[in-house]
Amino acid sequence: MIRSLDRPTLPLFVLLLSILLAAAGCDDGPSVEDARDLQAQGRFEASIEPLRLLLDEDPDDPEVYYLYGVALNRTTSSPVAVWALTKAAEDPEWTVRALLELATGHMQISNWDEVISAANRVLEVEPDNMAALGLRGMAHLNEEESADLALEDFEHMLDLAPDDAGAQVSRAAALLRLGEVEAAEEALAEIVAVTADANAPGAQSMLCTTGAVLLWEKEEIEAATERFEACLVEFPRDGLLLDQAMSFFDAQENRERATALLEAALVAAPLDPGNRGRLAGRYKAEGDLERAESVLREGTKLEDPAARSAAWVALTNFMLEQDDLDGAIQAYHAALELTSDPSQLAILTYADLLARAERNEEALTFAKRLTRDSYRALVEARVHLNEHRPAKALASLEEVFPTWPNNAGARYYAARAAEQLGDFSRAIEEYRQSIRSAADQTDAGLRLAKLYLAAGSLQNAWNHGIQHFRANPKDPEAIRVLLRAATSADSKSVTTLFRGLRGGPLFPTAVAIRAGMISESDGLEAALSFFGENGELDLTAPKNVEALRVRVDLELAAGHAEKASELAEAALKAFPEAAGFHEIRGRVREGEKASQQSILESYQRAIELSPGDSAALESLGRFHARAGRVDEAVAFLKRASEADPYAASPGRIAALALEGAGRLEAAQIQWDEHLREHPWDKTAALAWNRLRLANGQHDDLTLQLAERAVLFQGGPEAQKRLIETHRARGEEERVRELEQAMKERKPLAPLRVSPIDGA
Repeated sequence: MIRSLDRPTLPLFVLLLSILLAAAGCDDGPSVEDARDLQAQGRFEASIEPLRLLLDEDPDDPEVYYLYGVALNRTTSSPVAVWALTKAAEDPEWTVRALLELATGHMQISNWDEVISAANRVLEVEPDNMAALGLRGMAHLNEEESADLALEDFEHMLDLAPDDAGAQVSRAAALLRLGEVEAAEEALAEIVAVTADANAPGAQSMLCTTGAVLLWEKEEIEAATERFEACLVEFPRDGLLLDQAMSFFDAQENRERATALLEAALVAAPLDPGNRGRLAGRYKAEGDLERAESVLREGTKLEDPAARSAAWVALTNFMLEQDDLDGAIQAYHAALELTSDPSQLAILTYADLLARAERNEEALTFAKRLTRDSYRALVEARVHLNEHRPAKALASLEEVFPTWPNNAGARYYAARAAEQLGDFSRAIEEYRQSIRSAADQTDAGLRLAKLYLAAGSLQNAWNHGIQHFRANPKDPEAIRVLLRAATSADSKSVTTLFRGLRGGPLFPTAVAIRAGMISESDGLEAALSFFGENGELDLTAPKNVEALRVRVDLELAAGHAEKASELAEAALKAFPEAAGFHEIRGRVREGEKASQQSILESYQRAIELSPGDSAALESLGRFHARAGRVDEAVAFLKRASEADPYAASPGRIAALALEGAGRLEAAQIQWDEHLREHPWDKTAALAWNRLRLANGQHDDLTLQLAERAVLFQGGPEAQKRLIETHRARGEEERVRELEQAMKERKPLAPLRVSPIDGA
């Protein structure tokens, strides 16, 4: 399945599908048989979207829930898999299969308690179920102080099947965990002796692997290395061995050897899309994007059409991850050309990619090949949103929902359209439905959290932020929202969050956000002390640039320009090619009131090193805006917004720069664009309302902006502006009502925007 961009600029993520033709015909929808066939071929990812369609058509079919859960389990760690398998387990015919799959899924993410719970439910129905005993035993083995329970399960398995090699090996591992090293080694030796001449390569490779892992467990690293290498010579294509050997070499900080294993596996099996994708992902994680792309492109040259198609789809994913939408479109088009009769889902995917790129006419033209009205309406809705027609977008989506009510992307589109119309109640409803349908498919949870946060409903913001974070555990924006939703630094929620993040990739973001909040509530010195409490954070490391930026800004605000400069220069000395550090040096030079040329040089150097660095683009735009170079400022600020659509400040700065230059029409267009992405921005709503009032525009939009500012905690200023707007419209009775409500400190009931529940 094609994954979505992490940081979309417009409504996103609908139906990003595999081209591997889950539905063979253009007129007929997918069937359960199609999904079964795909999964029998190991093409679990290709079966996801057809199964979603089948669930929409028949939400009561337990087999579809089961297959859907299996597909998600084998391709993601989505919480939707748990829901689907739990639903399937409600049917007695599917209970055991669904619970075993559920336990397996929890096993993959080390959720041992849930593995045990699911296995227990199976064993209540079938006390001698070998798979359930094995899963529960492995979960106990991985829990502290539960190896004795693991041993019981493995011995129960051996009572049922004395020759089961897997149970024998697992029993040896349990003995080792219990500290009975000699007994474990004796057990393993017996297994080897018994199976040495057996014609069972799977058992032999497992024994070899287990022996190596046992040595690793005993911290006999040299012996473990020799054993792993020997096993790899004898069983070079064994998947379990490959996984364990890679984990071992990574743990020994020998990533080169681990990568070499995967490279060799791909050479041995070039048609295996799994190995190709894993190797590309490994190169990408190491920062070698060129090599990652090369591996995927090599797959597009294979003779096997299915393998080429899979490689083009993987390349599409890669391009999307690099924010290269045009490259993604080219790659997916190449995949389509390999298919003489592409499915409706494949056609929809390509049309949606075109719409995402705002190639609207192309998208609509291609969408004419869609025979399903609901599919075509999805593309039309996206185009309407691109062209700033939210009411028409909602009308198109109303054609989708009767036949496709659980489409996460369509619900997300509807929420975005409703936001633009000021119908926040509808937006919340649609976001919630999108989350229920597929929490990991859009950023609906994040946007819903932001809506609640802006409206002052902190508990709702926290709840939805956590939900989004669980589905997207690498998203730093989720941390920013969660910390702002928390009420105090010593609250249980913040303490728990910090403990979980400490030492991880998102910890610098957490420190940066928390320090900024402490500065606002307790002052600069308290915020700087907070940095001292988290002194293990290396501020010369590029990965910690966000934390360094906040620290430098705090030092400058506190009048510690010398300290700020010291921090920036130390970082640059350690990593002179880090773009973010040059941007921070520019900030320091601004604080020191250095020459304009030296400030400009710092920002330009940052852009040279990283053209997509959003902070550097914003700083450069702000620099030009202060100098009165409005066109240059707006161009850089637009690039900053595109690089980080979640950042609100570039759009605000651009609009104010245009207004300051007297370009009022352009300023209004900029405010409009900004509020489509950040509809909860009370500062922007007030600024645009002020501009429209000054321009003699007293229409419903002007009123909606004032009401929006009140709704999103604009305070007395927003309330006074609302009264001023009604007065300008000649609505004196409404003015008196609002003045009386303010006097009595009652909420000001809006007319043009809908309220937010819980706020």
